[in-house]
Amino acid sequence: MVSKYDLLYSVFLNEGMTTAQLVKKLNKTSADYPNFLHHLKQLEAEGLVEMKKTQYYLVKKEKATKFVWIIDFCVRNKIDYNELFLEKTIDFIEAGLKGKKLEEVSFDSKTIARVSNFLARHGFILIESRKPFSAKIVYSSFLEKVVDLFKGKVEIKCKKIFEDVDEKEINSKIESEFSKLKKSEKQTNVNDEVSFIYQSLSLEGNTLTLPETEKLIRENIPPRNKSFKDMQDTVNYKNALEKFLEERRILTVEKVLFFHQIAMGTLQAGSGEFRTQQVQIRGNVDYKTADWHEIPQKLNELFKYYNESIDKKLKPHEVIELASYLHAEFQRIHPFIDGNSRTSRALFVHTLMLKGFPIIPFPAGFVDQYLGLTKLSKERNDKHFEIFMKQLVLHSLKQINWKMRFS
Repeated sequence: MVSKYDLLYSVFLNEGMTTAQLVKKLNKTSADYPNFLHHLKQLEAEGLVEMKKTQYYLVKKEKATKFVWIIDFCVRNKIDYNELFLEKTIDFIEAGLKGKKLEEVSFDSKTIARVSNFLARHGFILIESRKPFSAKIVYSSFLEKVVDLFKGKVEIKCKKIFEDVDEKEINSKIESEFSKLKKSEKQTNVNDEVSFIYQSLSLEGNTLTLPETEKLIRENIPPRNKSFKDMQDTVNYKNALEKFLEERRILTVEKVLFFHQIAMGTLQAGSGEFRTQQVQIRGNVDYKTADWHEIPQKLNELFKYYNESIDKKLKPHEVIELASYLHAEFQRIHPFIDGNSRTSRALFVHTLMLKGFPIIPFPAGFVDQYLGLTKLSKERNDKHFEIFMKQLVLHSLKQINWKMRFS
């Protein structure tokens, strides 16, 4: 059944169509015409679309623009916006943003299960316990905009997931969830390579959506109206990542250069080569990168430390600590003219997989805080980044173990 929000997005994409044309565009039949007309009238009454003669257009006002932006974000990240816009879901998010303990929110058990599972799927919530239920919202500007659209301005009181946490408790939970995964007989297909590729490239401005990335990688079906470069970057990153991860060997500078050469094949110059000039992160003068003359020495020091550490018998949380530091330091050295961040994330995943972890994707809900600790950071704080990455890995392990219970 087509919802009014489906129609709102369709009007945005196909302005100037009549009701009958929208029915045809969405591959429906004449039997669906009354439902379409009903929803379009609702959208008109809410000031989101307007009819000129018999054709529908998006109203050029802030509310309609915000709705479309949120729906488009959901489409790109494969989030069900119809479920997101349900009243109970909005109430749940609002309570979490206000800093309330979500175990105290007065919802029935079925609503809690539905909403929490939906939000956890996309990294918008950390479920600390299911029985008794305990969870906290992962703050993102996206969730704030969603609540603002439906409920008005909300006062944000929830803390970021790296603030005011019991790290020993997180370490213990990581060990427990990692142990569950290793003991499971169903762990053969737990790697979400596509989501990792999509989000890693999306963070760098690639315009392919998650559904488009899935089709391109799994079915070799290229999306329409997307640049050849974005498609080629996706294929290159996939190929580089597969070669990089299939060799479960200790990392070397040469191996990283080879990864970069494949992943950044669309660069006119500089793929697989250290930069020979100074660089600055666009829009963030506070992010300090290494002088290009120091790159070889700094990388040799980093990989010497890595090689000395990776051979040791490490606890699961210690593996994440090593992988987080490798990511942070490599990104700060910034050895390449382009492609440093996507390479840093590959290094992080490689280190974890070398010690038995699955691929850890970066779900939509975590992106804001991740960027705030990396490319958008005003100052470097490796401890905050380490705790954040532990929360990311713990969330991913919990999601995998929860799914395997029902597979």
